[in-house]
Amino acid sequence: MKFFRKSHQENIPEKTENNKDILPLTPENLPQNLTAEEAASLWFEHKYGEKMPDSVTSLFKSLIRTEIKRKQAENSLLTTNETSKLNEALRLNDTKLKNIENSLDKIRQQQEWYRKFITLSHSLEKEKNELYRLNKQYASVQKAVQDLERFETFESQQGCFQRIEFIGQLRDICKEQIHNLHQEKEKAEKQFNQTKEKYQQQTLKRKDNEAALKHIDDLLTEVYMNNGKLQILELNEEKENEVYSQWQMNIASMNKEINELKQNQEEEYKKQEKLNLSKQETEVHLKMIEKGEGILVKLDLFQVLKTRKEKTQQELDSALRKQSEQNTQLNKLFMNIKDLESQISSLQNELSMHLKSNYGTDGEKLQSRTMELKRRMQMLLSAQVLWNHISQGYNWIDEKIQEIYRLQTQADSTHNAIEQLTTEVNILKEKTEERKYAFTVSKSQNVIQLRSDLKEGSSCSVCGATHHPYHSDTMLEQSKLISEMKTEMEMIEAEYNKKHDLLQDMRMKYARETGILEVEKKHLEMIRNMHQQNIQEWKKFEDLDRSFKDCSASTNQAARRSMLQQLIERTGQDAEEAEKELEIFNFHQTHINSINGKISKKENEKNDVMMRFNELNTGCQVWAYRVGRLQEEISKQNERFSEMYDDLEKAISIPGWYKLWQNNHEGLKIQIQNMLKMHKELLTDTEICKARLSQINLKIEMLEEWLKKNVNAHEASSKRLEQIQNLKKECNNAQEKLIGTQEAKQVYDEAVRKLEESQKEEEVLLKLTDQNKQELHQKAAALEQIESCDKTLEQMVLQEKSDLDIWMRKYNASHSPVQFGELQQLFAAGTDWQQTRQTTRNLQFELSITQEKVDLLQAELAAHQADGNYLSEGNEKDVHTMLIERKEALEQERKNIIGKIAACQAQLIHQQEKLDTMRFCEEEFKSKISE
Repeated sequence: MKFFRKSHQENIPEKTENNKDILPLTPENLPQNLTAEEAASLWFEHKYGEKMPDSVTSLFKSLIRTEIKRKQAENSLLTTNETSKLNEALRLNDTKLKNIENSLDKIRQQQEWYRKFITLSHSLEKEKNELYRLNKQYASVQKAVQDLERFETFESQQGCFQRIEFIGQLRDICKEQIHNLHQEKEKAEKQFNQTKEKYQQQTLKRKDNEAALKHIDDLLTEVYMNNGKLQILELNEEKENEVYSQWQMNIASMNKEINELKQNQEEEYKKQEKLNLSKQETEVHLKMIEKGEGILVKLDLFQVLKTRKEKTQQELDSALRKQSEQNTQLNKLFMNIKDLESQISSLQNELSMHLKSNYGTDGEKLQSRTMELKRRMQMLLSAQVLWNHISQGYNWIDEKIQEIYRLQTQADSTHNAIEQLTTEVNILKEKTEERKYAFTVSKSQNVIQLRSDLKEGSSCSVCGATHHPYHSDTMLEQSKLISEMKTEMEMIEAEYNKKHDLLQDMRMKYARETGILEVEKKHLEMIRNMHQQNIQEWKKFEDLDRSFKDCSASTNQAARRSMLQQLIERTGQDAEEAEKELEIFNFHQTHINSINGKISKKENEKNDVMMRFNELNTGCQVWAYRVGRLQEEISKQNERFSEMYDDLEKAISIPGWYKLWQNNHEGLKIQIQNMLKMHKELLTDTEICKARLSQINLKIEMLEEWLKKNVNAHEASSKRLEQIQNLKKECNNAQEKLIGTQEAKQVYDEAVRKLEESQKEEEVLLKLTDQNKQELHQKAAALEQIESCDKTLEQMVLQEKSDLDIWMRKYNASHSPVQFGELQQLFAAGTDWQQTRQTTRNLQFELSITQEKVDLLQAELAAHQADGNYLSEGNEKDVHTMLIERKEALEQERKNIIGKIAACQAQLIHQQEKLDTMRFCEEEFKSKISE
């Protein structure tokens, strides 16, 4: 009400005398059983004398809603102690996370160092094995290396040996060719003489063939005259034979043609008889044939009627089938409506059961109580952890104080020992310097002379002393004295060095103890600070129990731990019970919401099914009307079909035409069309057959007359052919007397052929003679050339051997003697010196490279171990396993800490959202009041 008064204080009317008399409205004056809105309205009316406006009522309601929303957010806020505890837990977890990440980085560095160490060790071992193998291989080729060095010494003269050997091979080849050329020259001379004799004989044979050809030429002149007569007779005989064969062929062809015409005449008579029979058979269908075109048109109409009738029947069947289907669907929809109604009824019963279970239960109170118990549980767990840290901190502080006291006592005793030992070292240092000076001075020549001049009781010229402990008369005594002084000096110096080293060790020990003491003091201070922070943080948990205010070292730590454990167990049980109640409430509420959704869904399905039911009912009525109309149309089509059938039955004379038409409509039409066509063709064929018979009779009469004339001409030609054959026999007898059975051309050709062959053989022998002569001259020239070449090679061999002798004399004059046979044996060996040289160089190169790799890997391994890490031979696997286990443990701990950080951040974000909600509600409240 105070907000209402603030927002309307400007509109308060001025007090008058009338409102002075108005009595104040107190709770006792208000009627009973009024709501908050009615009471506010009554107060406004009593205060201002008019009813509360609707705008003021709505403003009042909105302010109340905003205040309720802000109050809910304020109730769910965490306390300051809880927020600071969350921030402290978040900071602590961040610190732990950083430490764990640093530890993980160190482990990764150690793993990397370990992997690199293993890699370098394995590489070094591998390269050492390779170096051992190469050294072994190089030792195995030492003999080949020595042979190569000897070969390289004489390698400059290898060309001379090769030239001598090559020239010797060339001379052997020349000698062999000279021997072969001598044999070939003798063979060529023998062949030239034989060819020359054959040429002379062939010349005589050619002359004889020329004389025989001239005689045959005279004889053939007479033969050719007789041949001319024979040719004329043969030509006449050929012509007469052609005429005779022509008349004979004409007679044969005419006889053949007459026989063919008679056969055609008989065939035409048979065809005419068949046509007459076919004409008699078609007289039965003559009336149908005359009306054939009209019948074909009626058949087409008849087929159209049948098609329409069948189509209408199919439509009727389809309509009946669809009508039946829709009736079935209508029944199914009706059953679906009944099922949906029963399902809705069962869901409403189940809904009423869940509503009874949740009746009178406040879900928000259950949820807030569960959250409060969980928050208290979390705080108790945090308090338990913090108390463990506090109790552990007290123990650590006591232990560190004792350790510091022990270290301080030890450092003080070490300091006292150092001071005492320093005094002794200084005394020994002075003695050492004195002995060293005395020893150095005693070795000088002046001191030796002075010491020999001193006598006991007499004063010294240097210091004036009368007692001389180092007096020595002889050099032996002087040397003995110096030796004793050196021994004494060395003993004192050794004692000084020993004391000085001990002093340095004690100083190092004191520095180490002092450093440890300082570190322990700093550690104690850090522990005290952390412990004090934990004690300050414990104040956040004092509200959990009255006994928690005491957090001193005298507190019973075990009792406090047991009390925390009991509180945690009780709070956990309460939280579980509250969570179970909340789960039961949520279970029923979830089912209530789900059942309401299902009921609405079923109602929608029922409405959809009802709509489809009405649509199908209308469709069934439509299909019933269509079925009746199709049945009337089918009855009309049956009447027209019967009339058309009667007309066609009278017109068509084909037996069983209706079955044929039913089986194949087009087949019946084609049959009628074929009958019409056959009738027309029958008439045409009859006329054509009569015309052919008249033509055949006329041709037979003409051919018989021509046959008589050809027979007479054939007999005259036979007589002329007989006379020509008699004259031809007389000419052949005269020809046989002149040349016998041979032909004239054959005799002449034989003589010409012999003459040409003799001429060709003569030319071939002439060319062969010239060729043999030329070859003989070539062999002689080649022999001379090769003999001169052999002499030149002999001079070159002598020159090379002379140069080699000069080099050997020079070499033997300055080195161990070498013989020509040794060099020849060395160069003649089948060793591949180039391959040996290349192999040796490659082996030396690989050996040097491998040695460099080994040195480099050893240096790299030593540098890698310079940071202080070292692995023994047996603990490599253990170190690797230990690092992996430590890494896995730290990773797991890191995940847990990240989960804790996320939980703390989620709570802080939730806290910030509630604060934003409260701020928004306050701003909204102020804006509404200002409006």
